[in-house]
Amino acid sequence: MISPTLFFNLLILGFVSAGFYVLLSSGITLIFGVMRIVNLAQGQFVLLGGYVAYSLTEQVFRNAYLSIIPSMLAVAALAVVVERFTFRRLLGKTIVGGISQAPFFIGFGLLYILENGMSQIWGDQPLVLLTPLVDSKVDIGTIAISANWIVVIFTSLVCMIGLYFFLGKTNLGRAIRATSQNKSEAMLAGINIGRIYSITFGLGVGLGALSGSLLATVTVLQPYTGADQLFIASAIIIIGGLGSVEGAVLGGLIYGVVESFTTYYYGGYASEALVFVAMAIILIIRPVGIFGIRTAVER
Repeated sequence: MISPTLFFNLLILGFVSAGFYVLLSSGITLIFGVMRIVNLAQGQFVLLGGYVAYSLTEQVFRNAYLSIIPSMLAVAALAVVVERFTFRRLLGKTIVGGISQAPFFIGFGLLYILENGMSQIWGDQPLVLLTPLVDSKVDIGTIAISANWIVVIFTSLVCMIGLYFFLGKTNLGRAIRATSQNKSEAMLAGINIGRIYSITFGLGVGLGALSGSLLATVTVLQPYTGADQLFIASAIIIIGGLGSVEGAVLGGLIYGVVESFTTYYYGGYASEALVFVAMAIILIIRPVGIFGIRTAVER
């Protein structure tokens, strides 16, 4: 029988993992919901956020926590430029069978450009973003939890609450939602679709970069692990429902907790297998995911 102490530690570790996954998958979901593209380079943007935070800490701020927001903003700004001169120019272009394949090829190309660029700039050796709280613990009853873990959970929670209010309570957030629901009607209402695309892409990538910066505070950075991040995010999005931010939050929480417990007892491969079995079951019961919206054809 599992002890209460071990159970609580595994649960907290699951919440820490969920914090990364929620930010990562929410960014992908947001971009897809508005632009109808899957950003295949999101995993590389995640790592880039961690690497930029590392450089800012080493060269400028000398404090990892002071580097996280500037890193997020820098990567988001880069993403806006990338969107403007790549995805924007080719959205809707027909290449194969009447379906636009351009965003797929752009994302695939960006994946390798960013991956090799990070390898050239920062090298292939594992890097860790050391924080002032690296040796600090938070006592909860008889259990001591890493302060870095608490920061990850708290930051992710604050970001998701902020995103919820931004999308639901601000004019810009409403414009993003309107564009995701019906682009033509949004244009007729006077919404600048190009501006919304840029903001959405920057925000989605920025959330991923934030998750990368937080990830670097509790584990190592390596330039060739971006595909793993995208792989996990894909499972989370499918479970929660493609295009649903609420689904990304729930899917990330489920994945993080399941991963923590199954990795401890059965190893990492078992956790991945269990999650994908759960994904298959959910898709059989509800093909659009937990929070996915059925179309008229599917009904």
